[in-house]
Amino acid sequence: MVTTTKSNIAHISYLTKYSPITAFGIFDGHNGPEVAEHCSHLTPYLLSIELQRHLFSDFYSSFNGSSTTKSIPNILSEAFHRLNQSTNHGRLRK
Repeated sequence: MVTTTKSNIAHISYLTKYSPITAFGIFDGHNGPEVAEHCSHLTPYLLSIELQRHLFSDFYSSFNGSSTTKSIPNILSEAFHRLNQSTNHGRLRK
């Protein structure tokens, strides 16, 4: 869900309404309403990609005895890094 303020600058987003784990994001729009909206839509997707990558990595590493376990903060950090790259890429294209 994405909620927009009257000024159309800030967005509030959460992943799922009924999930036992909930993530909230507030995108303040200091780079404009388009960037806030872009981030509010892209963040859940990027987070799911990073979580899938982590799960597959753990699955395959279990076969060769290595451990690549990452903490949730590290997974979140990677997702936000990709989000930052996305906004920087859009800024460079202008």
